[in-house]
Order: sequence, then structure tokens, then C-alpha cells
Amino acid sequence: MVQYWGSEEELHAYSKGQKHLSAWKTFNQKARNSDAVGIYHETYLISPGQSESIYVNMPEFGLAKALGRKAIIPANSSARQRLNKQEQSS
Repeated sequence: MVQYWGSEEELHAYSKGQKHLSAWKTFNQKARNSDAVGIYHETYLISPGQSESIYVNMPEFGLAKALGRKAIIPANSSARQRLNKQEQSS
């Protein structure tokens, strides 16, 4: 599935919305201890260096394979933190 958003703010608002959070929580509870399902998302903003990839139960490919990967830690636990950190280091 590919989604296009009108703005970064709309995407962040959707990701923090109750409908998305509820569905994501249910999915994680059912799938987290199984390798039967893999999920990933890649976020690209129309600015150099502003992208992220999240992989769960998936082999490394896409942006992670091309650019390397980093663990999610408290300092980069949200998409906004990861995307803004990349912007600052450009």
C-alpha cells in the first residue's frame, strides 16, 4: 500500500489519532512474537535527508539496505524526532 499525505503535519496527526493507535496496538499484540507477518514503512519528505524506515520481522532492504540502519532509542522514538534529526545533520 502506498499513501500520499498533503503535509507532514497531516501524517503526524493521523499517526497519533485514536483509530490508528488502536489498530497498531492490536496488530502489535497479535504479531509481535511471531515471524509469520512482517511489516515495514518508509517515510519520505520532499527535502534531502528526510526519510525513515521501520522494519519489524523483515529482512533489511530498501532504505535500510542502501543507507544502513540505526536502533530506535528514547532519543529517536518518534518519527518527528527521527526526521528532524536527519534534517539537522544534513
